[in-house]
Formats: sequence, C-alpha cells, structure tokens
Amino acid sequence: MQICFILVEPQRAANVGACARALKTMGFHTLRIVNSQQYLAEEAQWVAHGATDILQGAQQFSSLEDALNDIDLVIGTSTKQRAGKRFAHSPKALFESLSEKRQLLARVAVVFGREDHGLANETLNLCDVLSTIPLAVNYPSLNLGQAVMLYAYELSPLTQSLQSEVSCSDAAEGQWRALQAKVTCLLEQLNIPSSAKEYQWVRERLPVCSQKDINFLHTLVTDVIRKINQ
Repeated sequence: MQICFILVEPQRAANVGACARALKTMGFHTLRIVNSQQYLAEEAQWVAHGATDILQGAQQFSSLEDALNDIDLVIGTSTKQRAGKRFAHSPKALFESLSEKRQLLARVAVVFGREDHGLANETLNLCDVLSTIPLAVNYPSLNLGQAVMLYAYELSPLTQSLQSEVSCSDAAEGQWRALQAKVTCLLEQLNIPSSAKEYQWVRERLPVCSQKDINFLHTLVTDVIRKINQ
C-alpha cells in the first residue's frame, strides 16, 4: 500500500514547502498538487529545506478527479462535518483502519484543501472517508503545513511496516474494488437513490470496515444480489 498526500489548490508557497518537509521527515515521498504552481516557487524550495526532492518529484494535476484516477481509498480532510457526511474519523482511527487493510489497498490518498476555505463540499463528495483533527477550540484552526504534519506523524508507522511488506497482490486489490462495485450495484437494485441517507451511510461505513467484515460482506452482498436476480 502506498499513501500519497494531495494538496488541492494550495495558495502559499511556504505552506507547500512545509508540507514537503513534513512528509520527508515522516518517511513519505508521494506528493500530488492540484491546480497550483506554488510548489515551483523559490519560497517553497527554501522552506522545504532538505526535502526539495519531494517538491521536484511532485505530480501536478489539473483536477482532483485526475489525481484520484489510480487511488483505491480517498480520505478527505476537514475542520468540521461537511457535505452531509455523518462520520468523521481522527488520524489515529485512520491509522488503525488502514493498518488492518494494508493488503487490500494498493494506493490511499489523503486530500487537503486550500488554506482559506479547505475542501469544498462537492470535492468532499469525491472522498470515501472524512477525517478531522480533534481540536480544543474551533478557531484558530491548524494551517496546512501543521495539518499535513499531524496526519503524516499518525500514519508514519505504516511506512515502516510497508518497507518489509510484499506488495499488495492484484487479487487483494480486486477484492476491495469488487466489493465497492457490488455494494453500489445492490443499492441501485434496491432503488435507493444516491441522495438517500441510507446510501450515504453505507458508502461511508464501508471503507472503515475490518477485513473480516469485508470478507463477510462479499459473501452476503453476492448472495443478496443473486436472490434479487432470481
């Protein structure tokens, strides 16, 4: 499993440089930038100090959809509940969930929004999981570099375990993607619209199920679809 960090429309070069430095110190190497040239600015290079290779290797995309094209699980970050999502997971909870499913997921993305507004609701709709950092007060919130550092710190033990891990097999990857497709198919066959609370609840809870539950759901959903089609 590879974890990449995605910055959507970052506005300040210094923040991008700070993010690169945070990732490098915590053992991560994959940075993707959406619709911004700030990572090329001299200030970003200066702040990155020792992590300029992260900036030089950063991948640029014109849209978040393109940046997520090869991602199995998308984690959207926000300072509050948004986009109608009912569950928000802490970075620590994300680590526990990802650690258990590291053989099922080839690529995971943690997505951060622009400094002034964060991720828009329509952008969060592209994410499988919503995550927030528990804060003692609502304002001031953490800046972009601080937020990336906290997520990188909490998820960093995964980089150590991944180094000694065999790459995720195609069969394991296929199991996760197949379950997502099966659940979507079942919801459609039950005529549950994507705007319904039940639909949203299932799609939000599925990514954080344990591997044991995922194995069980494969069998259950397959059997239910078979019964419906008979």
